[in-house]
Amino acid sequence: MLYLLRPALPSDLDAILELSRHLDSANLPFDQNVLAGRLTASWTAFHRGPSLEATSRFIFVAEHQGARTIDGCAMVTTPLGTLEAPYVYFSQEEVDAYSPALKRRLVYPTLTLRASRQGPAELGGLVVRPEARGRGLAQALAALRLTWMAHHVDKMPAEVVAELAPQLEPHGSNALWDAIGAPITGLSYREADRLSKRDKSFIVDLFPRTPMPGFLLNDAAIACLGARGKSTEGAYRVLTGQGLRLVPRVDPFDGGPHCLAALRDTLAYQARRREPGPSVLPGRVVVALAAGSGPASISDVPSETGRAPDEAATDTSAAVWGLHQGLRSPIDRGSVEKAIEAARGLFPLISYSYVSSPLRPSTA
Repeated sequence: MLYLLRPALPSDLDAILELSRHLDSANLPFDQNVLAGRLTASWTAFHRGPSLEATSRFIFVAEHQGARTIDGCAMVTTPLGTLEAPYVYFSQEEVDAYSPALKRRLVYPTLTLRASRQGPAELGGLVVRPEARGRGLAQALAALRLTWMAHHVDKMPAEVVAELAPQLEPHGSNALWDAIGAPITGLSYREADRLSKRDKSFIVDLFPRTPMPGFLLNDAAIACLGARGKSTEGAYRVLTGQGLRLVPRVDPFDGGPHCLAALRDTLAYQARRREPGPSVLPGRVVVALAAGSGPASISDVPSETGRAPDEAATDTSAAVWGLHQGLRSPIDRGSVEKAIEAARGLFPLISYSYVSSPLRPSTA
């Protein structure tokens, strides 16, 4: 079972919309109009290439080579924080206070709103169709997008972050939002969640900037801080396998935890190579190929203007692609080696990451 991992195309809209049903996040909302715009913008961004000057989303997909279905997708938003739309989060700290007069010690957490206008790159929108789970696609997409970032390290923020979904109440509300956000904004959690998918500026505008002591929160709100939703366990394993770690910061909406790493500390960056290993090793196989220079491999796809990108606009970034061999499939050495040779013919310069298991670099 072989998958082609590639940039998403505008023509992938129906498949991406179906995938979004299983996530419906700020990055990948279940909204046809929003997704259509993001797919077109993503394709344009791949040809333009990443930049630290303006925020762009880059969407990757996993295409089943037999059924020709899109079974998964993942996204990179870079940079996440800009002058107009800062990256906001609660920084968690601990106060250890003592009063000699009362002989009383008080240890409590504080939450301080931070807004970074030179923010990290964000990993998000990772979802795999339920029928295609168990094949290692999440790890493969994670390996590909971080490999692509690693080969554009000079055009990337120094850090990469992933915001994990929080624990929610059975009726879809959130105790942290009910304790802090709702009194400040007058919005319910669902109203604020819908608005934040378009604009998060109200958080920066209204939330206090001074530290908020945790002892003013109820137990349910405290329990939300850094708590992961059940649906995020798989994503958490993928992220930590690639080198990200939980940090003391949470989402100001709902207390969802953030995973963070320096891009240069990720597995994908450390496993970069100029040439692949001499052979395909047994086990799960990901071959992630990031073009160093040369024509885009799928440059005949129209841009958002309706025309194929011209030569000047055809950036090498659009040529990033990879192969993933299904977890339970026998290794097809010939297909993988043939793909590597084909890539050599397409691109004058090419950088390889060659991984026998997406969570551990090959020693070959």
